[in-house]
Amino acid sequence: MKIINNAIVVTAAAATMCIPCAADISSRHDNQSYNSEYSSFCAVPLDSEYDNSRVYYEKIQMEKAWDVEQGGDWVKVGVIDSGINYRHEDLGGRVDYELSKDFTGGNSPCTDNYGNYGHGTQVAGVIGAIGNNNSGTSGVCWSGVTLISYKVSLVGTASQVTQAINEAKASGVKLLNISMDVTVTDELKNAVKSYPGLIVCAAGNDSRNIDSSNLLSSLNYSNILVVGATESVNDNIASFSNYGATSVDLFAPGVEIYTTYSTGGYGANSGTSFSAPLVTGTVALLMSRYSYKSIAQLKATIMDNVDKVSGLSGKCVSGGRLNAYSAIMNLAHVHTMSYVKRDAIMHDYKCSDCGYVASSGMHVLLDDRGGYKICKFCKYMTQIGFKPGGDFSRIGGGMQSVDEEELCEHCEEQNIVPDTAFLDGLKDSLVA
Repeated sequence: MKIINNAIVVTAAAATMCIPCAADISSRHDNQSYNSEYSSFCAVPLDSEYDNSRVYYEKIQMEKAWDVEQGGDWVKVGVIDSGINYRHEDLGGRVDYELSKDFTGGNSPCTDNYGNYGHGTQVAGVIGAIGNNNSGTSGVCWSGVTLISYKVSLVGTASQVTQAINEAKASGVKLLNISMDVTVTDELKNAVKSYPGLIVCAAGNDSRNIDSSNLLSSLNYSNILVVGATESVNDNIASFSNYGATSVDLFAPGVEIYTTYSTGGYGANSGTSFSAPLVTGTVALLMSRYSYKSIAQLKATIMDNVDKVSGLSGKCVSGGRLNAYSAIMNLAHVHTMSYVKRDAIMHDYKCSDCGYVASSGMHVLLDDRGGYKICKFCKYMTQIGFKPGGDFSRIGGGMQSVDEEELCEHCEEQNIVPDTAFLDGLKDSLVA
């Protein structure tokens, strides 16, 4: 630990010695989830049917991404679809019943009528099925996410989808998944243009080029991310998937995606409908970890960090398939020093490139399963044995310092610079 301009700067060595964290109990990373039954931390969730998802999760390096982030319920994802069975054992507590709406008979509160086919429940499970509960499967945001059901007719009438997008805007929901074909109208175009969040849209399953189609997935708008489907064991375009050099942004696995069924239980299904929520879930992970990032930054990060695939060249804008780990690592690059506020409770921040730990803000403590407290941002958890809420008296203190930076040697050698947007945000919040 050292002092810069009367501020406490926590170096990697000091953080290891004086800050109680999950690393004291586990040799794994301190941002991994704690399983009270097994008294262990693990990034790969413990679920009885997880192996049914492993092949495509490994393809997109999702398990490595989970070493960094597994999701949080402060991120809200709207699912514009046939409805969600919020009573499913792996979705229980994840669906916000109060915010959910049914547009099939006007703008009315959500009902239990989620449709016999259950398409929306399957999509929701890919995004946020509860993980690490030793039951069923795991969604991308298996540790936490808030799902909002915007029920529309399965054919996706433009008027209902327009209402749903406007409702999301009014409710402050910044991420939407639309896994259905929707023919655009001027009203729908206006709703999309005015929506301040990101819409992840399935490319469709007609095995055709949609660059000149009159579909929502064909709109080349800055706040739409269109996803085609590849096979899950390789990167060949799935035989059913639509494509387009200017309309489809990237591809993701879409064959035999294992998820929740509306009638209870689980099963596998194929289609771009299930490629899209893999991307939606990944965006939600980014939003969980880096809430200060803009919609444009989120979309660019997904696009810029795909795995390039020769067979996808000319078939989509990015020429590649989703890589969740590359996206979450390359959005971070917060490798910095200390911004300290008097009487503040500080939290560790780990360099996304080399693991260096620096002090960079305050813990925001949330209740975690098992009765412990966990930081919203860095996943710091109270040391096992501490009372809920923990004893954080050894963290923080000192005077404000908003001008100093300290890069780890590795980052200096690699010429990796701090994330200035993040630092500017910290300055504003700490000086206030």
